[in-house]
Amino acid sequence: MLTVQQLRKEYASKGGVPTLAIEEVSFHVKEGEFVSIVGPSGCGKTTLLMNLAGLITPTSGEIVVNDRQVVEPPEGVFLLFQEYNRSLLPWRSVLANVMYGLELRRQRSKARHPEEQARRYLEVVGLQGFDRHYPWQLSGGMQQRVAIARALTCEPEILLMDEPFGSLDAQTRSDLEDVLLKLWDEFRQTILFVTHDIDEAIYLSDRVLVLSTRPSRILHELTIDLHRPRSQLGTKADRRFIEYRAQIYEMITTNASCRS
Repeated sequence: MLTVQQLRKEYASKGGVPTLAIEEVSFHVKEGEFVSIVGPSGCGKTTLLMNLAGLITPTSGEIVVNDRQVVEPPEGVFLLFQEYNRSLLPWRSVLANVMYGLELRRQRSKARHPEEQARRYLEVVGLQGFDRHYPWQLSGGMQQRVAIARALTCEPEILLMDEPFGSLDAQTRSDLEDVLLKLWDEFRQTILFVTHDIDEAIYLSDRVLVLSTRPSRILHELTIDLHRPRSQLGTKADRRFIEYRAQIYEMITTNASCRS
């Protein structure tokens, strides 16, 4: 469903010498797969997602979604940013924000009972009863649930998520990880999830891609062989989970020390 071949990204600088953000990255994501990307801060994870979403152009290399090369924002791909509070429309109610996803699909006039559909997604993310509230009346975790519900109404084939839980407290983060797994199990969208949290990546994913320090390249692709459905206590106490964590941590820290 998604193929990245020898992606390279440079940024122009005032001194004339370009800044290399991504050295060379190649990987693929199969339909319905949950893949996470981890790496040290500043390694180019967000830059990678922006390229995949067609929001910036790679210096070289190729991105293909459903056999079509990405040269602009591709149909069927939705990018969910970390700064959810900026993506929600403060003058719209929670319900109206979610219904905006239907408007983005340009199918509101054709869709049967759009308000009913929006309420259904709010119920899925556990926000029934908050439809008349406004984003600024909700906690950070609740705002992120609204953003996820709105993304689902767009019915994306591929959902790109850029550290969506990074600014939340530990308990809310754990709750939303489980909400996301429940949604993924129900709708089976292909998800590419960027995070700096190793535990989160292992807990959620089928595979984890480990990026090096900038300029980034893939150090390793790790298949996560853990039973589903997963639980915060049981899964994270599994011996294999602990081994995966140690393996990824060692790769990241070793690479960082080698390049320093």
